[in-house]
Amino acid sequence: MKIFNLLSKALTGYKSRTKILKGHKVTYRYVGKPVLFDAFTMLMDFDSHHKVAQVISPTERLLAEIENLPFWDLPSQSPAVTFSTTIHNQAFQVNRYVHHLEHKPCSKYEFYLENQKLANFVRVYDYGASIKLFLESQVNTSPKFDEIESQPFVVNGGSNEKFLAENFGHSQFWKIQDWGRLKQLITSLG
Repeated sequence: MKIFNLLSKALTGYKSRTKILKGHKVTYRYVGKPVLFDAFTMLMDFDSHHKVAQVISPTERLLAEIENLPFWDLPSQSPAVTFSTTIHNQAFQVNRYVHHLEHKPCSKYEFYLENQKLANFVRVYDYGASIKLFLESQVNTSPKFDEIESQPFVVNGGSNEKFLAENFGHSQFWKIQDWGRLKQLITSLG
């Protein structure tokens, strides 16, 4: 295995490591110091937070502001870490990118099943400042966004899209592109 790692690193710049998580053989490919995250736990955490989140009725303005949040379209780069496995004979992959957003560290995760993007997750390491700023921009809407600052909230977008945000120590944002497939995946992990 060490020889494979050496060859892989020489050809691609990535090292690899394999672990067993929730009964699945997971391969991590990474550059530099590994940050080996558990994508399964991330999805289970999302599901538990989604179940208790306050549902916000979408307005055109709110949906437009969600789409225009600066971290959805961060500059293209190679992922710092890739998490990959097979679930029910389908390729599941999560790419983790590291950025700086207005001088704040930011991690962005992209979740794929069979090369179709299911979701984005962004954590901005700012002790909740991005959530507060987003909520303050919604001050003249209902419900009172200052009342939900300390709990997760979800906005149902298009027919199969969701947005969840929360201050969980740091600002965290989920943008779900395919809720049906993501929910099936989470249920299969449960």
